[in-house]
This record gives sequence, C-alpha cells and structure tokens, in this order.
Amino acid sequence: MRLTLGVEYDLPPIPLDESCTTWFPAGPVTFGLEERTLDEATVRATYSDEERERSAIDDVQDGALAADGGLSVHVCDGTSGRELLRFDCFAATPHYHYIPVGGGNHAIAFDADANGDMVSWVVGCLRSRLPAMLTRVGAAELARDLDVDAAVTALTAELAHRTGGERHGQAG
Repeated sequence: MRLTLGVEYDLPPIPLDESCTTWFPAGPVTFGLEERTLDEATVRATYSDEERERSAIDDVQDGALAADGGLSVHVCDGTSGRELLRFDCFAATPHYHYIPVGGGNHAIAFDADANGDMVSWVVGCLRSRLPAMLTRVGAAELARDLDVDAAVTALTAELAHRTGGERHGQAG
C-alpha cells in the first residue's frame, strides 16, 4: 500500500485577489500576503461543473463547503509573476499548494497537531525548505539564485507587524 500526501488537481488553485494582496519582492521570487475567504460561491464562480467533476473537486456538492479563510502566503516568480507555492493559513482547513510550472496543483492539508501554528510553520518552512520546494514545482533556476535569509527576513518582518510581533521569532 502506498500512502499519498494531499490531492493532485489538474486545475490551478483559485486565483489570488490582487486588490487584497500586499507584495514583497525578494530577489528572484516575490511574496504576497493576502487576507482570503474561500466559500462555495467562489469555487463555483472559478470552476465549471465539468471542471469540478473532472478534477474531483467534490467539496462543492450540496453545500458541503463551509466558508473559511485567513492569511494566504503566495510565492511567485519575481519576473513572470507566476504563482508557484501557496500557504493558506485558514481557520478550519489550513493547507498549502505546490503549483507546478507545467500546470495543475497539489494541495496538502496542514497538520496543526504535528506542526503547531501554521504561520510560524510557514516561516520556518520557507527559511529551511524554499529552494527544495521551488525545485519540486519546476523552478530550480529561482532556487539557485535565491538568498533565502534576505527573502524570508522581509516576509517575517511584515508577518510580525501583522500579528503583534510575538510569533515568527520577532520581538514586538
């Protein structure tokens, strides 16, 4: 038996809302912070019935998807703006996405019992695993040119500002 982690979709994730996103250039990547809400109406407006059925997006059936939301951290190619990674720090269903250069997306549920606070986990993950994650989605050239400490420092400062400074290794 082979266990699989997460769900692979042949569709991209629901697009970010530029008007709700604050951008932080960080060398070859750009980070975006967005306060995001996900609900059934958003999913239905983004994906057709056929796309949902083909991609096994089965959460939107008979009102099964409850509204959820929170902070989303986007990692994009700094030149093209193409989103490569997304961390949805949602209240009820925290999860993250690998968004391969070839299309689709791989959504993985976050385990708060094993990993603690998701925002803190995201900062640690970006600091220690960002090059490997970029390579996984087909953006190895960005990983090679990345100064991880400089990139994550800018993001961490903004997260600390937004959360009162007590999380993410920052003093208030």
